[in-house]
Amino acid sequence: MAVLERLQDRNHERTKECVCEACIDDKISKRCENPNACIKALERKLSGLLPKWDPRRYSARAEDTEHDTPGTFKPPPAITSLEDGFRILTRRRRNHPQTQLEATIRDPSALGTSQTIFIGSATQRNEEGEPIAGGSIWYGPEHEKNLAIRVPMEHTQSMKSADIYASLLAVQRVPRDQELRIVNSKDTTRMAMTRNLEKLENRGWIGVPDSGPLKALAAELKARSAKTVFVDASSESGSRIREGERMARLIAKEDLSTREPSKISIEIEASMSLDGAKLSTLTQKLAYAGIEERKAEVSRKATDNNVKQVRAAIKLQNNKMPTTAQVWTSIRHKDFTRQVRNFLWKSLHSAHRIGIIWKHIPECEDREICQFCDEPEDLEHILLKCKHPGQQEVWELAKNLWLKKHPSWPMLSLGSILGCGLAEFADENGRPLLGTTRLYRIIISESLFMIWKIRNDCVINRAGAEMPKHEIHNKWLYAINLRLKFDRALTNHAKFGKQNSIKVSLVLQTWRATLMDEEKLPENWIREPRVLVGTEQQPSNPPSPPPGRGGRNR
Repeated sequence: MAVLERLQDRNHERTKECVCEACIDDKISKRCENPNACIKALERKLSGLLPKWDPRRYSARAEDTEHDTPGTFKPPPAITSLEDGFRILTRRRRNHPQTQLEATIRDPSALGTSQTIFIGSATQRNEEGEPIAGGSIWYGPEHEKNLAIRVPMEHTQSMKSADIYASLLAVQRVPRDQELRIVNSKDTTRMAMTRNLEKLENRGWIGVPDSGPLKALAAELKARSAKTVFVDASSESGSRIREGERMARLIAKEDLSTREPSKISIEIEASMSLDGAKLSTLTQKLAYAGIEERKAEVSRKATDNNVKQVRAAIKLQNNKMPTTAQVWTSIRHKDFTRQVRNFLWKSLHSAHRIGIIWKHIPECEDREICQFCDEPEDLEHILLKCKHPGQQEVWELAKNLWLKKHPSWPMLSLGSILGCGLAEFADENGRPLLGTTRLYRIIISESLFMIWKIRNDCVINRAGAEMPKHEIHNKWLYAINLRLKFDRALTNHAKFGKQNSIKVSLVLQTWRATLMDEEKLPENWIREPRVLVGTEQQPSNPPSPPPGRGGRNR
């Protein structure tokens, strides 16, 4: 670039005989006979490049933006080397040949009058208990362009999402050659479009919440020829700022529950789209996350149905609808064992080798039907309906233990069982009962996995023979007492550390009113020997039934 700047030097002559200081230095130190010819050749080469590869554009942009006010949108440096041009995990075959990070060189003479727009956002829950989010753009009192929006249903319902969508709509509604000031109190959009934009584009927006509308907003800003400034309302003073912020929030909140979801385009012009992650800055961790993110985009009908079933069941139980993300987070709850987590994950994906999965496998079609009930053997049948000894006995044991802790046993369904990590219990004043909720998670998760293991044992190892009821009883009791033993051990903070240990108070709350001879135990029984759940084991050889009342004939 320093060589090209010589063309702007008044002392330089565009001839072979130029005697300016720089040309004389080139002739002596570099033994160049005609420095001017070399400069012209370089200029021709650069002029033949696509705009995104021409370094002259970006050095000019850097000079133009040196004195910009804080919060001014500045497109990241463009691709200026071959190394920067390689990107992976792209959505298209390749980036558009004219892709550029700055669509138009900002021309001050093209600027119209400055336009200030205030952004507001709000959230609330609808009649079904689901969160909904809305935003607003406010130009001024009784302005015809004042507008309230609602975040599209397929997108995350949060105030951050509402702020991003409202900002995107504001930019789309203002002429590209008119200077724009966007005023809001949320820093999510402001930081993403100013300080963090280059970093976000380098990582290909992998793992970034609200990446769709954020990418669309960045593309719209790059396409503008006038300056765009994001103003932090909390750092500004003046009655107009306060009034604008208040009115924007008011409009965003007003009639939100009855507002229809808005249709806001997040399509990006091909010339404005910089697709994929920058290879030169990519880490192995980020690449793996990007691959997993792309896999997650392909949804399965069975998975979607299972998640909907869980959400509906938990809404009936908790009186509020969990989000899909909360369902997936719940199956990784730390109160579940690793085996239970794997089981729940497979269950939500309908990945167990049961039921209809055998229908199209030659010579295995009969496995689709439960050999005990002559009905399709899906997960709901195994956990709740099968007449073979196992599920009825286990749920009866679970119910009896639970009723020692809580006055009512909830109605079980496949959705409530798979979503047991989302269950919540509270006292009459609405305060959460942490110990009660935790015991419910433990009882339900251990019981469902015990039913699954009993079923597999009977089908695979016992050739369909029934497991004795006393054995079912003792297996379940052993599993629950093992969890109690682990809880007691995990209260050792010195051994397991703060992150992996459990508070003594939480363990005491969890198992209170469920222990054998609890009235004889001290208040803190964590270190006491032989603390067991208050259900006795059954003998391995129970008394013979009375004459005439024999067992079931097979």
